[in-house]
Amino acid sequence: MAPLKNVMIPLQSLLTPSLPASGKPDDAHNPFPDKPITIRAFGDKIDVLQSLMQPVVIRILGSNGSEYKFLCKPKDDLRKDR
Repeated sequence: MAPLKNVMIPLQSLLTPSLPASGKPDDAHNPFPDKPITIRAFGDKIDVLQSLMQPVVIRILGSNGSEYKFLCKPKDDLRKDR
């Protein structure tokens, strides 16, 4: 398996652009001012939730040192398990 290199963690806060405060076009404005957080490693443990589809929770260690949990399940709407 090839090592992960510069794969961004898909966080809503990093994927939502901001508009210029003036509301007018501005070439100097950066719509994504925060530095992307990349995947440093995957956690060793997974949790299988007790529901009909048995979704899996994985943990990802980000380049900023924080741990992020992601809900994974095949062919279903993730919003049903919040």
